[in-house]
Amino acid sequence: SQILVATGLELVTFRTVIPDFVSVIVANACIIGSQIATQEGITRYMGKEGYLRKENWAIWSSMLAGFIYFTYVSPSVGNRIVVFSIAAATLSLLSIITLKTRTADGDAPRRALIAVFFLHQCLTMYRALVAILQGGYAEFLNSGLLQAWGMIGAASFYASLSLIFFWLIAHRLGLDSQRQALTDPLTGLSNRRAMDNVIGDLLPTTMERN
Repeated sequence: SQILVATGLELVTFRTVIPDFVSVIVANACIIGSQIATQEGITRYMGKEGYLRKENWAIWSSMLAGFIYFTYVSPSVGNRIVVFSIAAATLSLLSIITLKTRTADGDAPRRALIAVFFLHQCLTMYRALVAILQGGYAEFLNSGLLQAWGMIGAASFYASLSLIFFWLIAHRLGLDSQRQALTDPLTGLSNRRAMDNVIGDLLPTTMERN
């Protein structure tokens, strides 16, 4: 995911220097593709591999078709921003749905991830709204201060994803270690340490009743 988004953003910076097909079509295909890779990783983490995969690729294909149309048939930077924003917001929604399909271990990082995707939805819809209200742009890299803030927010979103993924994985590894410490590896039943913890929790309650 991070390799794809880094490649896409790098190609965008060479707009007007390299062919439009590369700096517009390929670049945005990589950026949206990074969100699909993120979604795929989330589904595997949540134990639902392949969940909403067809919907993801349908969104990617629709976005690509829209970019080709608004680049070669009816050129419009503003419409491309709207198409991209709708695709990105929809993919963020699918990620939120995936994260909500299971009340999993790692509740705090999972909720943080949901919050980041929600903020990304707000950001992308803000970009789309600004593009609609401001009308056409002559150049994408010179589309005004409001769109510039949107790009900064998008870069922050991808950076935040990396940090939260590390948190999510570290939390899961910690829970797995704790589970292994409290479970007999042969039978899968709780061991003596787990029993001591249960008894320790029950003793104060019993003493209070007495």
